[in-house]
Amino acid sequence: MKYKVLIADDEQVLISLATAYLGLLKSEGYDIQTLEAKDGVEALRIISEQARLGQGLDLVVSDVNMPGKTGIDVLVQGKQISPNTSFVIWSARIRDYADEVKQHGGIPLEKPVQIETFLQAVRTYLKPSSGA
Repeated sequence: MKYKVLIADDEQVLISLATAYLGLLKSEGYDIQTLEAKDGVEALRIISEQARLGQGLDLVVSDVNMPGKTGIDVLVQGKQISPNTSFVIWSARIRDYADEVKQHGGIPLEKPVQIETFLQAVRTYLKPSSGA
């Protein structure tokens, strides 16, 4: 099964880092396509577009503090648009947002995130393809 994961962050280096982390899962049988958003508005547009096409996202990894819309906005509005999509929300100040993230069904992660912590959050939602 091919998974679609949207990474939303206003720092390109963090999008690249998350994409590289996801690439490590290939050896475990994961087949992941990543999409990128540079802010919350673009993230919500992509979530809406994928839902409209009937190709909903499996997972969204979003920063909290971004231009336009926050990661909390992306989580709350994204769940309304695409209820089956899972969310990981990360921030250097995640303690300030953790309860709200959990309340809306997301997993909060603190940046900088350790590789294994990030991968474990992804594994919570995505399972490797069989026969890999």
